Amino acid sequence: MNQKPFTKLLSLSLAACLLAGCSSTSSPSSTSSSSSAPDGGQSASSSAESPSPAGDEAPLVVTMYLGCSVVEFPPDGNEIETMIEEYVGGVDFKISAYSGTVLHEMMPTLIASGDMPMVANVGGSQLSKSYMIDAMRGGEFWDVTDYINNIDNFKDINPAAISNYAIAGRIYGLPLESGISRDSVTYRYDWLQKLGLDDPKTVDELIDMMKLFTTGDPDGNGANDTYGTVTNPLGRIAVALGAPNNWRYQDGQMIKAELTEEYAKALDICRELYAMGAIHPEFAIRERADYEGDFIEGRGGIYLNTSTDITAFQNQMVQKEAVLHSSNIYTNAEGKIYTSAGRGNNGVLLFSKKAIPDQATLDKVINIFDRLADEEMCNLLALGIEGVNYQVVDGVAKMLEDDGSNGVYYTDKIYNPYTIPLAVRWPNLRTMPVELAYGAQRNLEIIEENAPYAVADDSMGLISELYNDIGAELDTLLSDAKTLYIMGEIDKNEYNNRLEQWRKQGGDDIAAEYASLYASERM
Repeated sequence: MNQKPFTKLLSLSLAACLLAGCSSTSSPSSTSSSSSAPDGGQSASSSAESPSPAGDEAPLVVTMYLGCSVVEFPPDGNEIETMIEEYVGGVDFKISAYSGTVLHEMMPTLIASGDMPMVANVGGSQLSKSYMIDAMRGGEFWDVTDYINNIDNFKDINPAAISNYAIAGRIYGLPLESGISRDSVTYRYDWLQKLGLDDPKTVDELIDMMKLFTTGDPDGNGANDTYGTVTNPLGRIAVALGAPNNWRYQDGQMIKAELTEEYAKALDICRELYAMGAIHPEFAIRERADYEGDFIEGRGGIYLNTSTDITAFQNQMVQKEAVLHSSNIYTNAEGKIYTSAGRGNNGVLLFSKKAIPDQATLDKVINIFDRLADEEMCNLLALGIEGVNYQVVDGVAKMLEDDGSNGVYYTDKIYNPYTIPLAVRWPNLRTMPVELAYGAQRNLEIIEENAPYAVADDSMGLISELYNDIGAELDTLLSDAKTLYIMGEIDKNEYNNRLEQWRKQGGDDIAAEYASLYASERM
Protein backbone atom coordinates (compact mmCIF):
# COMPACT_ATOMS: atom_id res chain seq x y z
CA MET A 1 0.00 0.00 0.00
CA ASN A 2 1.28 3.44 -0.88
CA GLN A 3 1.54 5.48 2.32
CA LYS A 4 2.90 8.68 0.78
CA PRO A 5 1.13 11.70 2.31
CA PHE A 6 -1.24 13.42 -0.05
CA THR A 7 -1.81 17.09 -0.72
CA LYS A 8 -4.81 18.62 1.04
CA LEU A 9 -7.82 19.77 -0.88
CA LEU A 10 -7.13 23.06 -2.58
CA SER A 11 -9.95 23.20 -5.07
CA LEU A 12 -12.61 24.60 -2.73
CA SER A 13 -11.97 27.80 -0.85
CA LEU A 14 -14.01 26.77 2.16
CA ALA A 15 -12.14 23.52 2.48
CA ALA A 16 -8.88 25.43 2.50
CA CYS A 17 -10.27 27.76 5.13
CA LEU A 18 -11.47 24.93 7.31
CA LEU A 19 -8.13 23.20 7.10
CA ALA A 20 -6.19 26.27 8.18
CA GLY A 21 -4.25 25.39 11.28
CA CYS A 22 -5.03 21.67 10.99
CA SER A 23 -2.07 19.37 11.38
CA SER A 24 -2.47 15.76 10.40
CA THR A 25 -0.01 13.10 11.37
CA SER A 26 1.60 10.40 9.29
CA SER A 27 2.52 8.13 12.21
CA PRO A 28 0.77 7.00 15.36
CA SER A 29 0.47 9.72 17.98
CA SER A 30 2.23 9.45 21.30
CA THR A 31 1.25 10.64 24.74
CA SER A 32 2.73 14.04 25.38
CA SER A 33 0.66 15.61 28.13
CA SER A 34 -2.52 15.00 30.09
CA SER A 35 -5.33 17.04 31.56
CA SER A 36 -7.96 16.42 34.16
CA ALA A 37 -11.04 14.45 33.11
CA PRO A 38 -14.35 14.11 34.90
CA ASP A 39 -14.38 10.33 35.05
CA GLY A 40 -13.04 9.35 38.45
CA GLY A 41 -9.98 11.53 38.14
CA GLN A 42 -8.68 9.73 35.06
CA SER A 43 -6.69 11.67 32.52
CA ALA A 44 -6.97 11.90 28.75
CA SER A 45 -3.85 12.17 26.64
CA SER A 46 -3.30 15.14 24.41
CA SER A 47 -2.75 12.60 21.66
CA ALA A 48 -3.75 8.98 21.98
CA GLU A 49 -1.15 6.26 22.34
CA SER A 50 -0.25 4.16 19.33
CA PRO A 51 -1.68 0.64 19.36
CA SER A 52 1.30 -0.61 17.36
CA PRO A 53 2.52 -3.85 18.90
CA ALA A 54 5.91 -4.13 20.55
CA GLY A 55 7.70 -7.30 19.52
CA ASP A 56 5.28 -10.19 19.42
CA GLU A 57 2.47 -8.38 21.24
CA ALA A 58 -0.91 -9.52 19.97
CA PRO A 59 -2.99 -6.95 18.09
CA LEU A 60 -5.73 -5.12 19.93
CA VAL A 61 -9.06 -6.69 19.07
CA VAL A 62 -11.62 -3.91 18.64
CA THR A 63 -15.28 -4.87 18.55
CA MET A 64 -17.60 -2.51 16.69
CA TYR A 65 -21.31 -2.26 15.94
CA LEU A 66 -21.80 -0.14 12.84
CA GLY A 67 -24.92 1.11 11.11
CA CYS A 68 -24.60 0.96 7.34
CA SER A 69 -26.78 0.84 4.26
CA VAL A 70 -25.31 -2.10 2.34
CA VAL A 71 -27.26 -5.32 1.95
CA GLU A 72 -24.20 -7.43 2.73
CA PHE A 73 -21.30 -6.02 4.74
CA PRO A 74 -17.87 -6.95 3.34
CA PRO A 75 -16.49 -10.08 5.02
CA ASP A 76 -13.92 -9.96 7.82
CA GLY A 77 -10.43 -9.41 6.43
CA ASN A 78 -11.62 -7.71 3.23
CA GLU A 79 -9.30 -5.46 1.25
CA ILE A 80 -10.47 -2.16 2.77
CA GLU A 81 -10.43 -3.44 6.33
CA THR A 82 -6.93 -4.83 5.78
CA MET A 83 -5.68 -1.51 4.39
CA ILE A 84 -7.04 0.32 7.43
CA GLU A 85 -5.61 -2.22 9.87
CA GLU A 86 -2.20 -2.10 8.21
CA TYR A 87 -2.13 1.68 8.29
CA VAL A 88 -3.23 1.99 11.91
CA GLY A 89 -1.08 -0.91 13.09
CA GLY A 90 -1.64 -3.40 15.90
CA VAL A 91 -5.40 -3.70 15.58
CA ASP A 92 -7.83 -6.40 14.54
CA PHE A 93 -11.37 -5.17 13.79
CA LYS A 94 -14.33 -7.35 14.65
CA ILE A 95 -17.24 -5.53 13.03
CA SER A 96 -20.91 -6.39 13.31
CA ALA A 97 -22.92 -4.37 10.80
CA TYR A 98 -26.63 -3.62 10.94
CA SER A 99 -28.99 -1.29 9.20
CA GLY A 100 -29.28 2.03 11.00
CA THR A 101 -32.87 1.25 11.99
CA VAL A 102 -32.02 -2.14 13.46
CA LEU A 103 -29.06 -0.79 15.40
CA HIS A 104 -31.25 2.01 16.72
CA GLU A 105 -33.80 -0.53 17.96
CA MET A 106 -31.08 -2.69 19.55
CA MET A 107 -29.40 0.09 21.50
CA PRO A 108 -31.72 0.31 24.57
CA THR A 109 -31.36 -3.45 25.15
CA LEU A 110 -27.60 -3.35 24.65
CA ILE A 111 -27.26 -0.55 27.17
CA ALA A 112 -29.57 -2.19 29.71
CA SER A 113 -27.82 -5.56 29.43
CA GLY A 114 -24.31 -4.14 29.50
CA ASP A 115 -23.55 -6.16 26.37
CA MET A 116 -22.04 -3.28 24.41
CA PRO A 117 -19.17 -3.56 21.95
CA MET A 118 -16.13 -1.35 22.42
CA VAL A 119 -17.34 1.07 19.73
CA ALA A 120 -20.92 1.72 18.63
CA ASN A 121 -22.12 3.91 15.80
CA VAL A 122 -25.18 5.87 17.02
CA GLY A 123 -27.39 8.00 14.77
CA GLY A 124 -28.00 11.68 15.44
CA SER A 125 -31.71 11.33 16.20
CA GLN A 126 -30.96 8.69 18.82
CA LEU A 127 -28.76 11.03 20.84
CA SER A 128 -31.75 13.00 22.11
CA LYS A 129 -33.55 9.93 23.45
CA SER A 130 -33.90 9.86 27.23
CA TYR A 131 -32.33 6.39 27.61
CA MET A 132 -29.26 7.53 25.68
CA ILE A 133 -28.93 10.74 27.68
CA ASP A 134 -29.30 8.79 30.93
CA ALA A 135 -26.64 6.32 29.78
CA MET A 136 -24.17 9.09 28.95
CA ARG A 137 -24.86 10.94 32.19
CA GLY A 138 -24.69 7.69 34.11
CA GLY A 139 -21.17 6.81 33.00
CA GLU A 140 -21.93 4.06 30.47
CA PHE A 141 -19.69 5.72 27.89
CA TRP A 142 -16.29 7.36 28.06
CA ASP A 143 -16.04 11.15 28.17
CA VAL A 144 -13.80 12.05 25.20
CA THR A 145 -13.87 15.85 25.56
CA ASP A 146 -10.14 16.13 26.20
CA TYR A 147 -9.26 13.99 23.21
CA ILE A 148 -11.24 16.28 20.91
CA ASN A 149 -9.63 19.36 22.44
CA ASN A 150 -6.06 18.08 22.26
CA ILE A 151 -5.60 15.82 19.24
CA ASP A 152 -4.66 17.77 16.11
CA ASN A 153 -6.86 15.75 13.76
CA PHE A 154 -9.92 16.55 15.91
CA LYS A 155 -9.29 20.15 16.97
CA ASP A 156 -10.88 21.82 13.94
CA ILE A 157 -14.03 19.70 13.75
CA ASN A 158 -16.94 22.06 13.12
CA PRO A 159 -18.08 23.12 16.64
CA ALA A 160 -21.73 22.60 15.65
CA ALA A 161 -21.01 18.93 14.96
CA ILE A 162 -20.01 18.64 18.62
CA SER A 163 -22.32 21.03 20.49
CA ASN A 164 -25.41 19.36 19.04
CA TYR A 165 -24.92 16.37 21.32
CA ALA A 166 -22.85 17.77 24.19
CA ILE A 167 -24.19 17.33 27.74
CA ALA A 168 -23.35 20.16 30.09
CA GLY A 169 -20.30 20.94 28.00
CA ARG A 170 -18.93 17.39 28.00
CA ILE A 171 -18.56 15.19 24.91
CA TYR A 172 -19.46 11.51 25.02
CA GLY A 173 -18.37 10.18 21.65
CA LEU A 174 -16.58 11.28 18.48
CA PRO A 175 -18.80 13.01 15.91
CA LEU A 176 -18.91 11.69 12.36
CA GLU A 177 -18.49 15.08 10.73
CA SER A 178 -20.58 16.14 7.74
CA GLY A 179 -21.48 19.40 6.01
CA ILE A 180 -23.33 21.75 8.35
CA SER A 181 -25.98 22.53 5.73
CA ARG A 182 -26.80 20.16 2.87
CA ASP A 183 -30.14 21.70 1.90
CA SER A 184 -30.58 22.05 -1.83
CA VAL A 185 -33.18 22.69 -4.51
CA THR A 186 -32.71 20.44 -7.54
CA TYR A 187 -34.67 21.50 -10.62
CA ARG A 188 -35.13 21.01 -14.34
CA TYR A 189 -32.90 23.60 -15.92
CA ASP A 190 -33.93 22.40 -19.39
CA TRP A 191 -37.50 23.35 -18.49
CA LEU A 192 -36.33 26.81 -17.46
CA GLN A 193 -34.60 27.23 -20.79
CA LYS A 194 -37.74 26.21 -22.69
CA LEU A 195 -39.59 28.92 -20.77
CA GLY A 196 -36.93 31.50 -21.61
CA LEU A 197 -35.70 31.82 -18.02
CA ASP A 198 -32.44 31.34 -16.14
CA ASP A 199 -31.53 30.04 -12.70
CA PRO A 200 -33.53 31.71 -9.90
CA LYS A 201 -31.54 33.96 -7.57
CA THR A 202 -34.24 35.20 -5.18
CA VAL A 203 -37.01 33.62 -3.12
CA ASP A 204 -39.60 35.30 -5.34
CA GLU A 205 -37.94 33.86 -8.47
CA LEU A 206 -37.93 30.40 -6.88
CA ILE A 207 -41.65 30.66 -6.19
CA ASP A 208 -42.27 31.96 -9.72
CA MET A 209 -40.41 28.92 -11.07
CA MET A 210 -42.77 26.64 -9.11
CA LYS A 211 -45.74 28.42 -10.66
CA LEU A 212 -44.40 28.43 -14.22
CA PHE A 213 -43.48 24.75 -14.03
CA THR A 214 -47.17 24.20 -13.28
CA THR A 215 -48.84 26.47 -15.82
CA GLY A 216 -46.26 27.00 -18.56
CA ASP A 217 -46.23 23.52 -20.16
CA PRO A 218 -42.48 23.14 -19.50
CA ASP A 219 -42.33 19.61 -20.95
CA GLY A 220 -43.90 20.86 -24.19
CA ASN A 221 -46.52 18.12 -24.49
CA GLY A 222 -49.46 20.54 -24.68
CA ALA A 223 -51.07 19.13 -21.53
CA ASN A 224 -51.53 20.60 -18.06
CA ASP A 225 -49.83 17.67 -16.36
CA THR A 226 -46.79 18.95 -14.41
CA TYR A 227 -46.35 19.92 -10.77
CA GLY A 228 -44.17 22.86 -9.89
CA THR A 229 -42.61 20.94 -7.01
CA VAL A 230 -42.88 17.29 -6.04
CA THR A 231 -41.98 18.00 -2.39
CA ASN A 232 -43.58 20.30 0.18
CA PRO A 233 -41.64 23.61 0.05
CA LEU A 234 -43.03 25.07 3.30
CA GLY A 235 -40.04 24.64 5.57
CA ARG A 236 -37.52 25.75 2.97
CA ILE A 237 -39.48 28.87 2.03
CA ALA A 238 -40.09 29.77 5.67
CA VAL A 239 -36.40 29.69 6.59
CA ALA A 240 -35.46 31.60 3.41
CA LEU A 241 -37.91 34.34 4.43
CA GLY A 242 -36.27 34.58 7.86
CA ALA A 243 -38.26 32.22 10.07
CA PRO A 244 -36.39 30.18 12.71
CA ASN A 245 -35.10 26.75 11.85
CA ASN A 246 -37.61 25.14 14.24
CA TRP A 247 -36.52 27.10 17.37
CA ARG A 248 -34.65 30.38 17.85
CA TYR A 249 -33.26 31.74 21.13
CA GLN A 250 -33.94 35.48 21.23
CA ASP A 251 -34.03 37.99 24.09
CA GLY A 252 -34.10 35.27 26.72
CA GLN A 253 -36.91 33.31 25.03
CA MET A 254 -37.24 30.37 22.69
CA ILE A 255 -39.34 31.26 19.66
CA LYS A 256 -41.10 28.50 17.74
CA ALA A 257 -40.96 28.96 13.96
CA GLU A 258 -44.71 28.54 13.48
CA LEU A 259 -45.40 31.55 15.72
CA THR A 260 -43.51 34.02 13.50
CA GLU A 261 -44.75 36.31 10.73
CA GLU A 262 -42.27 34.84 8.27
CA TYR A 263 -43.67 31.37 8.77
CA ALA A 264 -47.22 32.64 8.36
CA LYS A 265 -46.21 34.25 5.06
CA ALA A 266 -44.64 30.97 3.88
CA LEU A 267 -47.87 29.15 4.75
CA ASP A 268 -49.88 31.58 2.64
CA ILE A 269 -47.49 31.09 -0.28
CA CYS A 270 -47.85 27.31 -0.05
CA ARG A 271 -51.64 27.61 0.18
CA GLU A 272 -51.57 29.60 -3.07
CA LEU A 273 -49.23 27.08 -4.72
CA TYR A 274 -51.46 24.20 -3.70
CA ALA A 275 -54.61 25.90 -4.97
CA MET A 276 -53.10 26.36 -8.43
CA GLY A 277 -51.85 22.75 -8.61
CA ALA A 278 -48.17 23.43 -8.08
CA ILE A 279 -48.08 20.97 -5.14
CA HIS A 280 -49.38 17.41 -5.48
CA PRO A 281 -52.91 17.13 -3.98
CA GLU A 282 -51.82 14.19 -1.79
CA PHE A 283 -48.50 15.68 -0.67
CA ALA A 284 -49.20 15.01 3.02
CA ILE A 285 -49.64 11.24 2.68
CA ARG A 286 -47.31 10.28 -0.16
CA GLU A 287 -44.26 8.08 0.31
CA ARG A 288 -40.79 9.19 -0.69
CA ALA A 289 -40.73 6.77 -3.61
CA ASP A 290 -43.82 8.49 -4.99
CA TYR A 291 -42.40 11.97 -5.22
CA GLU A 292 -38.99 10.73 -6.32
CA GLY A 293 -40.76 8.88 -9.13
CA ASP A 294 -42.65 12.03 -10.12
CA PHE A 295 -39.39 13.90 -10.49
CA ILE A 296 -37.54 11.16 -12.35
CA GLU A 297 -40.43 10.63 -14.76
CA GLY A 298 -40.81 14.33 -15.48
CA ARG A 299 -44.11 14.91 -13.72
CA GLY A 300 -42.60 17.63 -11.54
CA GLY A 301 -39.87 20.19 -11.97
CA ILE A 302 -38.43 20.82 -8.50
CA TYR A 303 -37.20 18.49 -5.77
CA LEU A 304 -36.25 20.00 -2.41
CA ASN A 305 -33.98 17.83 -0.29
CA THR A 306 -30.18 17.58 -0.07
CA SER A 307 -27.12 18.38 -2.16
CA THR A 308 -26.50 14.75 -3.13
CA ASP A 309 -29.80 14.52 -5.01
CA ILE A 310 -28.52 16.00 -8.24
CA THR A 311 -26.12 13.09 -8.83
CA ALA A 312 -28.67 10.43 -7.89
CA PHE A 313 -31.33 11.90 -10.15
CA GLN A 314 -29.07 12.71 -13.08
CA ASN A 315 -27.89 9.11 -13.17
CA GLN A 316 -31.50 7.98 -13.55
CA MET A 317 -32.67 10.72 -15.91
CA VAL A 318 -29.83 10.91 -18.40
CA GLN A 319 -31.80 8.92 -20.98
CA LYS A 320 -34.53 11.51 -20.83
CA GLU A 321 -32.05 14.25 -21.79
CA ALA A 322 -32.96 16.17 -18.66
CA VAL A 323 -30.59 18.91 -17.53
CA LEU A 324 -30.53 19.40 -13.77
CA HIS A 325 -29.25 22.34 -11.79
CA SER A 326 -29.10 22.63 -8.04
CA SER A 327 -28.78 25.54 -5.60
CA ASN A 328 -29.98 26.77 -2.22
CA ILE A 329 -28.93 30.42 -2.13
CA TYR A 330 -31.97 32.65 -2.60
CA THR A 331 -32.11 36.28 -1.50
CA ASN A 332 -35.30 37.38 0.27
CA ALA A 333 -37.03 40.76 0.07
CA GLU A 334 -34.77 42.16 2.83
CA GLY A 335 -31.66 41.19 0.89
CA LYS A 336 -30.86 38.35 3.32
CA ILE A 337 -29.95 34.75 2.60
CA TYR A 338 -30.86 31.94 5.00
CA THR A 339 -30.65 28.18 4.84
CA SER A 340 -31.15 25.51 7.48
CA ALA A 341 -28.25 24.11 9.46
CA GLY A 342 -28.34 20.45 10.36
CA ARG A 343 -26.51 18.50 13.02
CA GLY A 344 -23.17 18.75 11.24
CA ASN A 345 -22.61 15.07 11.92
CA ASN A 346 -23.81 11.68 10.75
CA GLY A 347 -24.13 10.48 14.33
CA VAL A 348 -21.34 9.67 16.79
CA LEU A 349 -19.03 6.86 17.84
CA LEU A 350 -19.59 5.91 21.48
CA PHE A 351 -17.00 4.04 23.55
CA SER A 352 -18.35 1.63 26.16
CA LYS A 353 -16.76 1.73 29.61
CA LYS A 354 -17.69 -1.88 30.21
CA ALA A 355 -16.01 -3.07 26.98
CA ILE A 356 -13.05 -0.66 27.28
CA PRO A 357 -11.98 -1.18 30.89
CA ASP A 358 -9.18 1.35 31.32
CA GLN A 359 -7.71 4.61 30.07
CA ALA A 360 -4.75 2.93 28.38
CA THR A 361 -7.04 0.83 26.19
CA LEU A 362 -9.19 3.86 25.42
CA ASP A 363 -6.04 5.70 24.30
CA LYS A 364 -5.33 2.92 21.83
CA VAL A 365 -8.90 2.87 20.49
CA ILE A 366 -9.05 6.64 20.09
CA ASN A 367 -5.73 6.47 18.25
CA ILE A 368 -7.42 4.36 15.57
CA PHE A 369 -9.82 7.17 14.71
CA ASP A 370 -7.04 9.73 14.96
CA ARG A 371 -5.16 7.74 12.31
CA LEU A 372 -8.33 7.41 10.19
CA ALA A 373 -8.36 11.22 10.06
CA ASP A 374 -4.86 11.29 8.52
CA GLU A 375 -4.66 12.39 4.92
CA GLU A 376 -4.06 8.92 3.47
CA MET A 377 -7.03 7.37 5.20
CA CYS A 378 -9.23 10.34 4.31
CA ASN A 379 -8.27 9.79 0.70
CA LEU A 380 -9.24 6.14 0.99
CA LEU A 381 -12.59 6.98 2.58
CA ALA A 382 -13.29 9.89 0.21
CA LEU A 383 -12.05 8.45 -3.08
CA GLY A 384 -11.49 4.74 -2.70
CA ILE A 385 -8.42 2.81 -3.85
CA GLU A 386 -5.89 4.44 -6.16
CA GLY A 387 -5.76 2.52 -9.42
CA VAL A 388 -9.16 0.95 -8.80
CA ASN A 389 -11.45 3.89 -8.12
CA TYR A 390 -9.23 6.77 -9.22
CA GLN A 391 -5.89 7.66 -10.72
CA VAL A 392 -3.75 10.72 -10.04
CA VAL A 393 -2.81 12.87 -13.04
CA ASP A 394 -0.76 16.01 -12.42
CA GLY A 395 -1.76 16.00 -8.76
CA VAL A 396 -5.49 15.69 -9.51
CA ALA A 397 -7.52 12.60 -8.73
CA LYS A 398 -9.59 11.44 -11.70
CA MET A 399 -12.34 8.97 -10.94
CA LEU A 400 -12.37 5.69 -12.88
CA GLU A 401 -16.02 4.89 -13.44
CA ASP A 402 -16.23 4.59 -17.22
CA ASP A 403 -17.68 1.09 -17.19
CA GLY A 404 -19.85 1.68 -14.17
CA SER A 405 -18.23 -1.05 -12.08
CA ASN A 406 -15.77 1.01 -10.07
CA GLY A 407 -18.42 3.36 -8.81
CA VAL A 408 -20.41 0.40 -7.54
CA TYR A 409 -17.29 -1.02 -5.90
CA TYR A 410 -16.63 2.23 -4.10
CA THR A 411 -20.23 2.73 -3.00
CA ASP A 412 -20.81 -0.82 -1.76
CA LYS A 413 -17.33 -1.71 -0.47
CA ILE A 414 -16.02 1.57 0.91
CA TYR A 415 -18.43 4.47 1.21
CA ASN A 416 -21.51 2.82 2.70
CA PRO A 417 -19.83 0.27 4.98
CA TYR A 418 -16.81 2.30 6.13
CA THR A 419 -16.91 5.98 5.21
CA ILE A 420 -20.31 6.85 6.66
CA PRO A 421 -20.02 4.97 9.99
CA LEU A 422 -16.27 5.50 10.64
CA ALA A 423 -15.08 8.84 9.19
CA VAL A 424 -14.74 11.27 12.12
CA ARG A 425 -13.42 13.95 9.79
CA TRP A 426 -15.53 14.72 6.77
CA PRO A 427 -13.35 13.11 4.10
CA ASN A 428 -14.17 15.54 1.30
CA LEU A 429 -12.43 18.31 3.20
CA ARG A 430 -9.14 16.44 3.49
CA THR A 431 -8.33 15.09 0.06
CA MET A 432 -6.35 16.10 -2.96
CA PRO A 433 -8.05 18.08 -5.75
CA VAL A 434 -10.53 15.88 -7.57
CA GLU A 435 -11.95 16.01 -11.08
CA LEU A 436 -15.61 15.26 -10.47
CA ALA A 437 -18.74 14.98 -12.53
CA TYR A 438 -21.05 18.00 -12.39
CA GLY A 439 -23.37 16.55 -9.78
CA ALA A 440 -20.64 15.42 -7.39
CA GLN A 441 -18.80 18.72 -7.75
CA ARG A 442 -22.00 20.67 -7.27
CA ASN A 443 -22.67 18.73 -4.08
CA LEU A 444 -19.42 20.01 -2.53
CA GLU A 445 -20.02 23.54 -3.83
CA ILE A 446 -23.52 23.71 -2.35
CA ILE A 447 -22.25 22.66 1.07
CA GLU A 448 -19.62 25.38 0.82
CA GLU A 449 -22.14 27.99 -0.38
CA ASN A 450 -24.66 27.15 2.35
CA ALA A 451 -22.26 27.32 5.29
CA PRO A 452 -22.14 31.15 5.81
CA TYR A 453 -25.94 31.36 5.75
CA ALA A 454 -26.80 28.29 7.81
CA VAL A 455 -29.39 28.96 10.53
CA ALA A 456 -29.14 26.65 13.52
CA ASP A 457 -32.03 25.07 15.35
CA ASP A 458 -31.23 26.46 18.79
CA SER A 459 -32.99 23.57 20.51
CA MET A 460 -30.67 20.99 18.97
CA GLY A 461 -28.62 19.27 21.63
CA LEU A 462 -30.89 20.48 24.45
CA ILE A 463 -32.80 17.76 26.27
CA SER A 464 -36.30 18.89 27.26
CA GLU A 465 -37.92 16.28 29.48
CA LEU A 466 -41.31 17.86 28.78
CA TYR A 467 -40.79 17.64 25.04
CA ASN A 468 -39.81 13.99 25.39
CA ASP A 469 -43.12 13.40 27.20
CA ILE A 470 -45.59 15.35 25.05
CA GLY A 471 -43.65 16.75 22.10
CA ALA A 472 -44.70 14.13 19.57
CA GLU A 473 -48.39 14.79 20.25
CA LEU A 474 -47.91 18.54 19.95
CA ASP A 475 -45.87 18.14 16.76
CA THR A 476 -48.77 16.21 15.24
CA LEU A 477 -51.18 18.97 16.22
CA LEU A 478 -49.03 21.56 14.41
CA SER A 479 -48.42 19.35 11.39
CA ASP A 480 -52.11 18.64 10.92
CA ALA A 481 -53.00 22.31 11.25
CA LYS A 482 -50.44 23.33 8.62
CA THR A 483 -51.51 20.62 6.19
CA LEU A 484 -55.20 21.49 6.49
CA TYR A 485 -54.47 25.19 6.02
CA ILE A 486 -52.35 24.62 2.91
CA MET A 487 -55.09 22.42 1.44
CA GLY A 488 -57.75 25.05 2.15
CA GLU A 489 -59.63 22.83 4.59
CA ILE A 490 -59.44 25.40 7.41
CA ASP A 491 -59.19 29.20 7.34
CA LYS A 492 -56.65 31.45 9.03
CA ASN A 493 -58.80 31.90 12.15
CA GLU A 494 -59.04 28.16 12.72
CA TYR A 495 -55.35 27.74 12.05
CA ASN A 496 -54.55 30.40 14.66
CA ASN A 497 -56.91 28.67 17.10
CA ARG A 498 -54.88 25.49 16.73
CA LEU A 499 -51.64 27.40 17.29
CA GLU A 500 -53.12 28.73 20.53
CA GLN A 501 -54.15 25.18 21.44
CA TRP A 502 -50.55 24.07 20.91
CA ARG A 503 -49.35 26.80 23.23
CA LYS A 504 -51.84 26.03 26.00
CA GLN A 505 -51.34 22.25 25.86
CA GLY A 506 -47.63 22.52 26.56
CA GLY A 507 -45.94 24.42 23.75
CA ASP A 508 -45.25 27.48 25.88
CA ASP A 509 -43.94 25.29 28.70
CA ILE A 510 -41.59 23.49 26.33
CA ALA A 511 -40.37 26.85 25.03
CA ALA A 512 -39.65 27.98 28.60
CA GLU A 513 -37.75 24.77 29.38
CA TYR A 514 -35.67 25.12 26.21
CA ALA A 515 -34.92 28.77 27.03
CA SER A 516 -33.71 27.82 30.52
CA LEU A 517 -31.55 25.01 29.14
CA TYR A 518 -30.08 27.26 26.46
CA ALA A 519 -29.20 29.97 28.98
CA SER A 520 -27.51 27.49 31.34
CA GLU A 521 -25.69 25.34 28.78
CA ARG A 522 -24.85 27.71 25.89
CA MET A 523 -24.31 31.13 27.43
